Amino acid sequence: MVFLRILATASFFLNFVLPVISLPTISVIGAKFFDSDGNQFFIKGVVYQLSNNAPYDPLVDTVQCSRDATLMKSLGANTIRVYTVDSTSDHTGCMSVFEDAGIYVLVGLGDPTNSFNRADPEWTDALYNHFTATIDAFADFDNTLGFFAGNEIINEGAGTSLAPYIKAIALDLKAYRDGMGYRTIPIGYAAADVSSLRPALQDYLACGAKGIDFFGQHDYSWCGDSSMTESGFDGLYANTSGYNVPIFIAETGCINPQPRTFGDQVALLGSAMNDRFSGAIVYEWALHENGYGLVSYSGEAASGTPTPISGDFSNLKSRWSTLTPTGTPLPSYDIRTVTSTLACPSSTASVWSINGEVSLPTLGRAVVNTRSSSSSSKTNTASLTGLPKLSGAKSSATSSSTSPGRSDDTSNADSTSDSGLSTGAIAETSTSSSARPHTRRPGRYLVALELRM
Repeated sequence: MVFLRILATASFFLNFVLPVISLPTISVIGAKFFDSDGNQFFIKGVVYQLSNNAPYDPLVDTVQCSRDATLMKSLGANTIRVYTVDSTSDHTGCMSVFEDAGIYVLVGLGDPTNSFNRADPEWTDALYNHFTATIDAFADFDNTLGFFAGNEIINEGAGTSLAPYIKAIALDLKAYRDGMGYRTIPIGYAAADVSSLRPALQDYLACGAKGIDFFGQHDYSWCGDSSMTESGFDGLYANTSGYNVPIFIAETGCINPQPRTFGDQVALLGSAMNDRFSGAIVYEWALHENGYGLVSYSGEAASGTPTPISGDFSNLKSRWSTLTPTGTPLPSYDIRTVTSTLACPSSTASVWSINGEVSLPTLGRAVVNTRSSSSSSKTNTASLTGLPKLSGAKSSATSSSTSPGRSDDTSNADSTSDSGLSTGAIAETSTSSSARPHTRRPGRYLVALELRM
């Protein structure tokens, strides 16, 4: 009888739903990322792409995510970058697994079938609906670090006329995010590794009253035992003087010589650059034909138990273990050191075609918040501290890539790419689905196993 009482009591308690402590959310204040505890946040990230067969969503297989997250945690990663996702799938399992491992997620908003066509640029209702559906799918996860509304849309001087579209998308997406009552999840842009576009592109996207929330620069110039001057990182650093939103390297990891030694991490996360740069994302987690992987899997499919690649994995783990920047605590951050309004660059004869601040081709969609007041009550860090939020919007898209072969190349035969940013105003009403119903993800819980008699 006593035994039965013990079993009944155990069953009662084990069927309780026990709350799990969530990761602190990340916000943009001035030119830095801060978590909701007031600590500056630096990215130690990897590109998480398990298949080169686009579109592919790596955040739907909870078992696989669990295997990978465990090893990523041992590597020292705190962020993954995902190029494409399916907004109709359930991501709760994978996002929870990564949150438990202390890992944030940067989500790309585009995919190969929802792309921005460089040859015939147009910001459409269809693209808007696709991007906002992805925002809906990830907005309630505490470890959603941000959204890439664009990826390498502009990859040469001749394409700089597309920059106003990136800002227009930013306006519309930021208005949607804010109108829906979501927390102020940063939305940014990832730029191609094209030195001639620097610093005009990064400055334009952050200049004026309407700008991106963060800027991710792709850069593979630091190879082997390089240096600040040999790699050109001294120029990268100089170009960010007075920059008013967070900037980080969104893809890095020169493949020669092998094994990779990741010396750039010492510069980016160390004292040489961490007062202006917010970390880096290494390309990439899974080994594919291009040879950039940190881990391999048995068989052709990147699934099962990941095996660290000798040299690359251990070298990066060793680098990150010694690089733990603390930066500036929020109470000590003098936001007056950040230029609140960056001047827009002037046009140049051969590279930059946009002269100053120009009108933007926004859709101007009205947003109707269909969420309950209880589901939209999260407070952002800026309001907690009383500090103004100086960052503007973000841009993200996908296009033909100048980086190592990836499945995020959403270009079609006409060289397409998706784009999207956020910056804030709401104009005329539209009858399309911007007011789509939203079901809030319930707070994360750890559910104990049930004892059955």
